[in-house]
Amino acid sequence: MTSQAQPKGAGTSDDGTASVTIVAPLQVIKDQDIDFGVIAPNVTASSTVQTYSQEDFSSHCGDELVCILPGNRAIFKVIGEPERYIKVSNPGSIMIYNETGDTMRVDSFSGAGSTNDLNWGGVNTIGSDGFTDINIGAKLHVNPQQMPGTYIGDFTLTFEYE
Repeated sequence: MTSQAQPKGAGTSDDGTASVTIVAPLQVIKDQDIDFGVIAPNVTASSTVQTYSQEDFSSHCGDELVCILPGNRAIFKVIGEPERYIKVSNPGSIMIYNETGDTMRVDSFSGAGSTNDLNWGGVNTIGSDGFTDINIGAKLHVNPQQMPGTYIGDFTLTFEYE
């Protein structure tokens, strides 16, 4: 019996498959902004106002301030692929301004999946129904003799699948 060798360069082939799963794009709806309430500043001392991610209609003034009306946490509703993880960026520190240009700093953002009201979680899971609420708290720094007015500033959150 003679054996035949395959000619040089001859081989075998097989087919492969390419696939992909596309998830629903994330949609974000702002339900509520952060509101630090109505406060009276101290004449000589700085202090802070804290809104907590797990408490609604509540803000906590430092000892040097008077909270006249309570504030609120921010709430964002995220709609997406059920049971997928999402990552939320931390806005860091922002400035808010009144109509004459006076400023106050907002920082120490909290929430976004953290169960501790003072920490940033940054990761959350979309529920089996395709929805989740992202709660955000923050800290406002009030200067002594802070000028009166309504202070406003924007912060940006980025939401993405993880």
